[in-house]
Amino acid sequence: MQYNKNNTNLISDYNSSKIIIYDGKCMLCSKSIAFITQRDKKEEFEYLSYRGTYAQKLLDKHTLDFTSTQYIVYINKGKHHIKSRAILEILRELGGIWSLLYIFIIVPPFIRNFIYDIIAKNRNRWVI
Repeated sequence: MQYNKNNTNLISDYNSSKIIIYDGKCMLCSKSIAFITQRDKKEEFEYLSYRGTYAQKLLDKHTLDFTSTQYIVYINKGKHHIKSRAILEILRELGGIWSLLYIFIIVPPFIRNFIYDIIAKNRNRWVI
């Protein structure tokens, strides 16, 4: 699906959509979205910035704090994932060689998210 810069169009079928909510002001986050978009050959993902009205409504619906942009959110078929789990789920959905990285799901979440949090805290300094 196409990137919705203004978040003005509501996603047609929320329960079957694959929605990625990210910090649009973060260069690392934006580059990650560009990476995903280039590999999303089926155009399955919707991309929403935290600052958009619809993204805030979705975050509220999932009782997620939209004032804290320290994590990525992936909503697939109405179920949400955050941080490292979101990344792994997105990579799995991309298919191909990227789906092999899903093996890291066996790493306990507190370890995966510890690493994720370090990257998130330094994301504006570590621009790729």
